[in-house]
Amino acid sequence: MRFFLARPAHRRVPDEGFPRNGRLRLAVLAVSAALLSACTSTGASFQSSGLDRIVVGRTTMEQASGYLGAHPVDVWRQGDTTLARWAYKGSVATDAVYFRQEAWLRFGPDGTFQRMENSVNLPLNRRPRTAEEADQQARAE
Repeated sequence: MRFFLARPAHRRVPDEGFPRNGRLRLAVLAVSAALLSACTSTGASFQSSGLDRIVVGRTTMEQASGYLGAHPVDVWRQGDTTLARWAYKGSVATDAVYFRQEAWLRFGPDGTFQRMENSVNLPLNRRPRTAEEADQQARAE
C-alpha cells in the first residue's frame, strides 16, 4: 500500500491538436448551435401585464394593442362584434420545451372591449377590469 501512496506524479505530455479545454469548448459550441437551430416561435410576444389596463366599455382594440405591446395575431369580424386573438408560442428543441400564451378579447359594435373570451397560460392576476374597478382604483390614487 505504501508503494501506491509514495509514487511520484508523472509529467503530463500536452496533446497534439486541440488542447482538452479547446475540444470541450468546441463540443459545447456544437451542441448550442444544434439546440438554437431547433428553436421556433409563432405569433407575436405580448405583455400580459397590459391586460389589467384594459377596461370594459372603454378600451378600444388600438388601445389594447398598445397596452399589450403587440397587434393581434388574428382578428375575426362576427356580425357587429370583433374577436381578436393575441398569441405567442415559443419552442426549444422542437417541442421538447415550449411556452405558449393566448388572450382572446371581444370588442363590441362601438369598438370598445366587452369581455375576455378565452385565455391560455396567463397569470390569474392579469385580467381586464370592469369600469367600476377602474373607477375605484382611480379614486384610490
